[in-house]
This record gives sequence, structure tokens and C-alpha cells, in this order.
Amino acid sequence: MYKRLTLSLVLMGLAAFALTAGAFAWFSDSGSARVTIKAGTPQLTFEVRSECSGPWSPAYDFDTPANFDRWQGIVPGDQTSDCYRINNVGDGDLQVFVEHSDFHGSTAFRNSLAILYEVWDGTDWVAACGWDAPHGGAFTSERGCYLGALAEGRSMMVRASAVFQDTGGNQNSLQNATFDFLSTVTGYTG
Repeated sequence: MYKRLTLSLVLMGLAAFALTAGAFAWFSDSGSARVTIKAGTPQLTFEVRSECSGPWSPAYDFDTPANFDRWQGIVPGDQTSDCYRINNVGDGDLQVFVEHSDFHGSTAFRNSLAILYEVWDGTDWVAACGWDAPHGGAFTSERGCYLGALAEGRSMMVRASAVFQDTGGNQNSLQNATFDFLSTVTGYTG
């Protein structure tokens, strides 16, 4: 009798285990894929049109696009301009700024120069950065002077002008004076 009771208890235990195991049984299926995320690369190329006339130079990359090398031999009252076409050939829309830095040369000559950047809006030149000294706050603070938005795949034409201001007085001390600075155009994604 004890054998039957023991056998009955063992069978009941196995049945309970089977029911419990069955309650936790499950079906499954899964799939996975490797996700790769790559950051974009903003890139600007530049073309120059000397004196804003004639053909555009071939597009090229610029770290320092506007050194104003051609602006030589100016006298009080002279104004000279060059045009740049900035091409957004990278990824994403950009906010474009021009910044001046790395000043060298005659401070008196620097103080007699004024710079203007204008952007072509499709019908006319619109001042982006008004007449200001090359070392003025518009060009040297934070990112520099804002030229405008440039969508991916689009171009922006900029006219950079310099005027040697005529004070109406004797400016002989500025003869053969030199002044240089770095003008850098940068596109920011935000």
C-alpha cells in the first residue's frame, strides 16, 4: 500500500511538473539587421571672378578663400571689388559666415580701409555686412559676419569690396603701407 501511495505521489508530482513546464513553453522568431549611421560632411568650394567680370575660375577647395591679394596699389578714394561664388557641395544646408583674423601690417592703413560684403539675391546685390573696418566687430566676433543661408547643392554669389577712405587730409604717411589679414568663409550646419 505504501508502494501504491508513493507511486501515486510520484505520478502526481510528474503530472504537476508537466503542467508547470507546459505553462512556460513559448514560440519565438526574431530577425536583426546591423544599423549603420554616418555623419555628413559639409563642404564648400569657391570660384573667383576678378573685378567681378570675366569668367569664373574653376571651382576649388579653400581653407582661406579671400586673401585680397589683387588689391594692390590703391590710393585714397579707390574702391575695388572681387566676386566669389560659394558652392555647397557637401551634405546639409549651411549658414555661411565670413570672419577676419590674423592681422599684420600698418594699423593706420588698416584703420583707413572699409570692407563691404554683398550677396546676389537674383536681381541685385544686397549688403550682408555693411561698410566696416576689416578688424571691426562684425567680422571678428564669434563666427564672423553672417552672409546668408546656403542650401545643399546650391550656390551663393558674394561681392567683396574694399574702399581706401579719403579723409580729405594729408595721407602721405600711408604711401607704400601694407596691411594683410585672413578672410575665412565658413559654412555651419546650425
